[in-house]
Amino acid sequence: MTDLLETMPGTAEVFTRFGEDCARRFGWRIYTVFSWEHGDRDVLRVWSNNRQKYPFPAFKPMGPTQWGQDVLYGGRSWEGFTSEDMRFAFPDHELIASFGCASCLSAPILENGRVVGAVSILDVEGAYGPGDSELLLVKAYELVEPVRSAKGQLL
Repeated sequence: MTDLLETMPGTAEVFTRFGEDCARRFGWRIYTVFSWEHGDRDVLRVWSNNRQKYPFPAFKPMGPTQWGQDVLYGGRSWEGFTSEDMRFAFPDHELIASFGCASCLSAPILENGRVVGAVSILDVEGAYGPGDSELLLVKAYELVEPVRSAKGQLL
């Protein structure tokens, strides 16, 4: 696996700008982008704002979760508003909690109606409200090409 920051600076810039836009619109402490192939058990983290604690590239088993059913297989956005929601959705909920995060917005990255990845932003409990994930879903289309490029470079 190679370093996206060195091999694809343009893609890294797109991910950075996307994160900055989301920070202004929604706020976040953690921002991650995943690539995914239909039927895979794991997603591939291709971007994170905190590479030391949430490194990329890295695989994460999200397919067999309810989050995976909603976002990956269902192509629907997902909202978690409490630490209980985080425990239910994420196998690494303890790591997420260590950032002070207890709410999340996730959206599939859709290419012609097919899920090719997902984006998640996480923050303190109560940071997001109902419907915020739908706004993220609309914005997630900007990540189709960068996710494809990143996956090709990282694997």
